[in-house]
Amino acid sequence: MENISKIIGIIGAGPAGIFTALFLAKKYKAELQAGKIEIHIFEKNKKLGKKLKLTGGGRMNISNKILNPNTFFSSNNRKKEHFFKSKFFKKSEIIDSIQQFSVIHLFDELEIKYFWEKNRAMLKSENAKSDVEALQARLEKIKNIFIHVNTEINSITTTENNKFILENNNKIFDNLIITTGGMLQMEDKKPLNSQLNKQKTYSLLEQFGHTIQKTSPSLSPFRFSKEEIATLHFAEVAGQSFTGKIYAKNVNIKKNTEVIDDILITHVGLSGPAILDFSALWDKKSDVFLNFIPEYTEKTLTKKLQNLRNGKNNILSFFTQFVSKKLAKFLIEKTKIKNLFFADITKQELRNLVSAFCGFSLPKPELFPYQACWTTKGGVSLSDINVSTLESKKISNLFIAGEILDIDGLCGGYHISLCALQAKIISENI
Repeated sequence: MENISKIIGIIGAGPAGIFTALFLAKKYKAELQAGKIEIHIFEKNKKLGKKLKLTGGGRMNISNKILNPNTFFSSNNRKKEHFFKSKFFKKSEIIDSIQQFSVIHLFDELEIKYFWEKNRAMLKSENAKSDVEALQARLEKIKNIFIHVNTEINSITTTENNKFILENNNKIFDNLIITTGGMLQMEDKKPLNSQLNKQKTYSLLEQFGHTIQKTSPSLSPFRFSKEEIATLHFAEVAGQSFTGKIYAKNVNIKKNTEVIDDILITHVGLSGPAILDFSALWDKKSDVFLNFIPEYTEKTLTKKLQNLRNGKNNILSFFTQFVSKKLAKFLIEKTKIKNLFFADITKQELRNLVSAFCGFSLPKPELFPYQACWTTKGGVSLSDINVSTLESKKISNLFIAGEILDIDGLCGGYHISLCALQAKIISENI
């Protein structure tokens, strides 16, 4: 015991906690082997990375080529953009005239294998569960890293010299890293912003004087009422997926809010990356529409279909180039068109087809509660931390990272990228 010079505690073993432990293990490899440093990881669940195993439909997106300040949200935009000044956020491509950034080198350093699928970096194994368990096994093999599962920390006290004592633990921690919070309560049936859960999740930091920006669920699927679902008849095509565009005709600004990506029709509404991203961007007021074939606008599709009225061009055959036969038939039936060929339909029926495929009007969507969402907006104010080091401005030797911070991003590897960046920053400053 006399040989120990530093004891580090990590509360929460989501991506930020796991990556921080791995970076610290690399940095202090010799000291850990010599018994000069101890690292303790505290996780309330029986295994590490519970939600991490579910991301990307179990395949896990670890990063994205479209990575810039516009893909993240915070109530403090100036502090948010400061993250992108970090030396660990490297400039990459310029896409659509916007400078992108990359942290893929950090995953190389962590020896996490991946491949690129369009703009997303995916786990090479495409098996998040096995890879996360492998990361846990890697940590378990490192001397003087101790993993405490089924251990929830609800009490922290400080010593006069800014060290930390955790409940039911006889260690005195020189540095403490808190990465818990956010969607930690995803299985709790109470709203996260209820007083009970707010106290449970964030009071560890509120007690040190940190401001908690208002929290709300983000990256949510869409659901509709039973009556609206009955009108939409989505049960007939539940499980159908397509690459489409969801867009809102904004009331207050001329520019539409739109996202093009994969969309899944469910029994209760819509899900998929496009829907999750749109839920974070949509103003919650504007009317919402679907374009099932985003290669076309309503104007260009109208022109295309008018040309197809010359000759014997089959309606169903044309639309099955873009969506499944089942989904194409469903949308055509919505127009009540009985004819098989474009040459036999009226101008009004042509307009109805364009509306069905390029301007499908949705009822006002509802967001799900926290249990079904993937991230939390709000959290610990970025004004209360040193963004360059992630150390608290309220109490020294305390570091904060992950979803509990007031910064969240789009769907598709953004959060995990940010967690890797934050983990690297912390490891370099402890």
